Amino acid sequence: MYRLLFVVLLSILPTRGLSHGLTERKVAEGLSVMSNLSSSFSSRSPIEQNQLWVVPGFFMGGEALPQQRGFNVSEARVAAQYREGSITIYGKAGYHGHDDAIEWEEAKLGYLVSSSTRVEAGKMKGRFSFANQRHGSDTPFLSYPLSYDIIWGRHYVDDGIRLILDTATLDCGLEGWTGNRFPSQLGDDGKGAYDIYCRKSIFTEQWNLTVGTYYYNGSASRRVDERYTTGHNHGVDAAVIPYYYFSGKTEISGVLAETDFTLGSLKFELQGELMNSESQGDIRDTTRISSIQTRYQGLSGTASAAYHSHRLSFRYDHLRFKNKLEGAAATDLAELAGLIANQDPIAVSFGYQWQANSDLLLKIEWLKSKYISDQHETILAGFSWFHTTSR
Repeated sequence: MYRLLFVVLLSILPTRGLSHGLTERKVAEGLSVMSNLSSSFSSRSPIEQNQLWVVPGFFMGGEALPQQRGFNVSEARVAAQYREGSITIYGKAGYHGHDDAIEWEEAKLGYLVSSSTRVEAGKMKGRFSFANQRHGSDTPFLSYPLSYDIIWGRHYVDDGIRLILDTATLDCGLEGWTGNRFPSQLGDDGKGAYDIYCRKSIFTEQWNLTVGTYYYNGSASRRVDERYTTGHNHGVDAAVIPYYYFSGKTEISGVLAETDFTLGSLKFELQGELMNSESQGDIRDTTRISSIQTRYQGLSGTASAAYHSHRLSFRYDHLRFKNKLEGAAATDLAELAGLIANQDPIAVSFGYQWQANSDLLLKIEWLKSKYISDQHETILAGFSWFHTTSR
């Protein structure tokens, strides 16, 4: 019922304005409202009914869930931002196809200290990378990058506070988090998480380039796979959900680059990110314990070419892993957690996007992934509708 009301609300919001989305930077004073509705059809799901989606060799969590076969409402969300002088209030509520509830995705308060410095606090997406701030509907694809699904649980959203230095060519920040979202998990020790990032941009008339780096540090206390253990089992029988938890420290570092340039009527975009995630601690079930060290490396790259309202895109994700467990129960716990695998996961996507009008994007994607013993090919087709109005 609430889901239906939410979708209806999206359809009757004001329809003035032409911009695609609501940015959180450099907006005019007053109220801006953005609505988005995305739906897609998937020819298949990478898992069978009553099966967990686990990429062998990796801890997983967050909101990393696979596409379901058939038609799905991928995203439905409303965001509002109000700015008065140095104060900005931003909130975003949304529904995602993998869940059956509407949730507050972000709710934050910002204060502009100077023309280039601001402070924000609340529930927020991490700013350490562009990919973490984007929804699937903000990209030319209908699926999510496999590397972000594994390393960040699709995206990192947490309660926290941050300090941002944002000039015309430099964007740096320090973010402090409660550490209650994957890959962290707040426990009795009270430890949180933090990250620091910096990006440098070069802008010319026909060519733009941004390069950056970031570092994240977080701890987990009795972290479980919350995708299936927090009251949302997503159609999976509780009897098949393994119980284990991880306690320890996780450090993630990354380097990224994005560039775009034009050649006549053609516009090209290239994006790449290399991530390294290292965890150290222990893994337990109800009776057994083993020390564990993990190292994950992820590479995600995208290339696209646009001609007027048409856009062709290619995305490549490749991950590598190394798990070291010690103790009498090491092998049993590794099998329980799905940490034993004999190949690195790879995902390749080709996408076509057509901008039907100022607010509507139509998309089709061919996705090929290989991370178990065989490979999966999926066809996805759908649309993304955006609208922004300002008052």
